[in-house]
Amino acid sequence: MRLPAFLLCLLALSLSACRSPAPQQGSQSSESLSLLEERLLETIEMEARLEEEAAMPGADKREIQRLFQRVAREYEGIIARNPDNLESRLLYGKLLMRYGDGTGARNQFLNAARIEPDVAVIHQQLSTFYAEERDYTRALAYALNAIEIEPETAIYHFGLGQLLAAFREEFITEQVFTGYKLDSEMLKSFKTACELEPDTLPFQFRYGEAFYDVDGPDWQLALEHWEFLSVHPGLTQLQQDAVRLHQARCLVELGQTKAAQEKIDAVKSPELQPSAAAILTPES
Repeated sequence: MRLPAFLLCLLALSLSACRSPAPQQGSQSSESLSLLEERLLETIEMEARLEEEAAMPGADKREIQRLFQRVAREYEGIIARNPDNLESRLLYGKLLMRYGDGTGARNQFLNAARIEPDVAVIHQQLSTFYAEERDYTRALAYALNAIEIEPETAIYHFGLGQLLAAFREEFITEQVFTGYKLDSEMLKSFKTACELEPDTLPFQFRYGEAFYDVDGPDWQLALEHWEFLSVHPGLTQLQQDAVRLHQARCLVELGQTKAAQEKIDAVKSPELQPSAAAILTPES
């Protein structure tokens, strides 16, 4: 089941790609549920003000800490009165994660998982926590759980690809994957994210760049991806030039230096000129 519209609006402020069940109402009256919703809305508004203050240039760290503690107390009060409320634990866990309390965030997500084990975003957040703790095997398990629960959500596939890339050597050394299998799964994860959200440019760029991370890249396949991306209508001028450089890199690897030079010559963005000049050097 998906969250009701009210809670979707709440979670949209701090959760991405979240799907979770509607609140359990068996022991709650409509009045108590309404009070919970109202309290959550007030706390979300306080959290939004905290984020605005924290984003201000020259923000007062002591004031930010005071506001954070106030918002945290509100969430803790809600949870104390509603210990089985999934949404408040998810929101509080995200807040704690953003402000550096990873252990506190983990505890909220673990409690959320006990309330409802089949919510993908909980597993995704636990995967993020364990990755930051460099517990990569546990991070992998939770990343795979998120995908199993919501296989059509692009961000979970993207997260798996990032995890495999970040801990490539560790997974291979520990024989969790062979090098070939890891590279294959990483590319597959990024490609799936691209297919599910073709207009999300960071996914498209990361998939193309992932070919540089593997042993024995298929440069023709990489080139085909960059050619596909080159006609995307959402590209800025800088992004168009970046795609040209990626195309040039692939063409060099394929031995097509003349075609690569043509791509390089078309690059106009000043900030990319050093990269353009380096592509045809022996070091590239």
